[in-house]
Amino acid sequence: MASLDASRLRLTRASVLRPVPDPESSELWAQNIATDHMATCRWTVDEGWEDPEIKPFSDFSISPLASCVHYATQCFEGMKVYRGLDNRLRLFRPDRNAKRLATSAERVSLPTFDTEQLVELIKALVRVDAPRWLPKPGNFRYIRPALIGTGRQLGVQVPKEALLFIIIVCWPDFSTESPPGVEPRSDLRLLTSRSDTIRAWPGGFGHVKVGANYGPSFASHCEAQRAGYDQILWLFGEDGQVTEAGASNFFAVVKDGRTATPKLLTASLTYP
Repeated sequence: MASLDASRLRLTRASVLRPVPDPESSELWAQNIATDHMATCRWTVDEGWEDPEIKPFSDFSISPLASCVHYATQCFEGMKVYRGLDNRLRLFRPDRNAKRLATSAERVSLPTFDTEQLVELIKALVRVDAPRWLPKPGNFRYIRPALIGTGRQLGVQVPKEALLFIIIVCWPDFSTESPPGVEPRSDLRLLTSRSDTIRAWPGGFGHVKVGANYGPSFASHCEAQRAGYDQILWLFGEDGQVTEAGASNFFAVVKDGRTATPKLLTASLTYP
């Protein structure tokens, strides 16, 4: 059974390169501009991992019977490549993202892989596209590794085929910019979730990054925006424990007056 092996990577360069948007361009807010290439690697239950490939970015076809379409057998990661003020390209803790993707894959019965090999594939794609797509210091591009069950099987069962892919996307800087037509603000308004909507719970899958965590939260998010808020502050339990804000971690700095050092509080990935 073949393991994921970045040393067997094949590279097919794009013959036509796409225009790179300016870092201040409003196009970035569409979050749909990908770089010239993508990395892919197929897996089958009989053969294991095939040779990975970096090839021109394109759509791929998938069977209507694919497991990921019906049973949410998919997971993903979100990370960034930065161009530092010293003009060097950097990844931030890619090993942590790779390990969480492996944990997420296991949670939804997708194939395992060597996390170090995944990091090497990410680095390879960055080396191909980041020099041209990230030309200015102080900016970044968003990296999305994902793994989906692609086997043609409508029955409720573990996927027999899967596809790993990695793309790099232009992304706005939410910390310093606002969407076109939106007045910049320094605050963030949060609406607490209703008692009948729960984002994460003991024994669930809030500790992994799977699509099933996100779709059910969109209705509450839209409700918050219609009411003039930015995001939902997700609560759990009768005592209203904070679990997350929107789709991001929530933390607070607390100073109780008894100690000189403030405390940093955030939700745990385990319960209790």
